[in-house]
Amino acid sequence: MEIRTTDLYYAAALMANGAVLSKTDKSDSRHMRFYITIPTGSKCDAEELESQWANSTLMVNAALFRDSIQRLKAIIHSE
Repeated sequence: MEIRTTDLYYAAALMANGAVLSKTDKSDSRHMRFYITIPTGSKCDAEELESQWANSTLMVNAALFRDSIQRLKAIIHSE
């Protein structure tokens, strides 16, 4: 399953929970779109992650979250 978002922190939270950044799109000069893929067979459930994110109950590993934010920011500033 692929999730598309412009929310840097949501994308980073998904990545910290095992999702993979598949591509980015900056065709809109105001927003970077992140395409995040949930690997097949992963214990990540996209709908559950989205629900937890919306309800502010999503738990992530802080170090992985920080690393994901840094990686996404590097991509933003390189394009």
